[in-house]
Amino acid sequence: MKHFVGIDNSNTAHSVYIIDETGKKVKEFEITNNLPGFKNLELLLSGFSNATIGFELSYGPLVDYLRETAYKIISINPLKIKRYKESNLVSGNKTDSIDAHAIASYLRLNENSLKQMVFSSMEVETLKLLGVSHDRLTKEQTKYINKLTAIFRQYFPLYDGLFTSTSAVTLLKMVIKYPKWADLKSETKDDLRDFFILS
Repeated sequence: MKHFVGIDNSNTAHSVYIIDETGKKVKEFEITNNLPGFKNLELLLSGFSNATIGFELSYGPLVDYLRETAYKIISINPLKIKRYKESNLVSGNKTDSIDAHAIASYLRLNENSLKQMVFSSMEVETLKLLGVSHDRLTKEQTKYINKLTAIFRQYFPLYDGLFTSTSAVTLLKMVIKYPKWADLKSETKDDLRDFFILS
């Protein structure tokens, strides 16, 4: 008999929900997000040799561990799980157990249309992960710089045109030292020169 394993990923622990090919619940448990937890997962799944494992993440320590096992593993778009929950499962507050159940159920119903994860070498997978992390951090940086720019334009219009970027360290130090136009105007050329040299 086939079994479908839904894993809801989190930073400290993963909720695991197993159903059979009829949709009946077989087992539910939680594992820690570390090597002992991953080994415990493999132990608890040892009786389900024909299992397919699904989760929303496509990278991370758990994925790295599972890639070395014989299980079929599938990464599912989180938006698909969200829509599936809204349409097919009972409403209620979000819990890790409900999400893991939703992933397992979606996996069972859509197994034939979902692609199994294919891995390259560890070096390539590491490079892909670094690329994803870099892209995410770049987007986060842009978001906060835009917020900072809006604040400068509203509260510190004097400084808006002085620097090419509101994230410049010198600009931030300048606002702290000279929060008002009167503070900046009272400084001598020598004071300002010393400020820029030290900044």
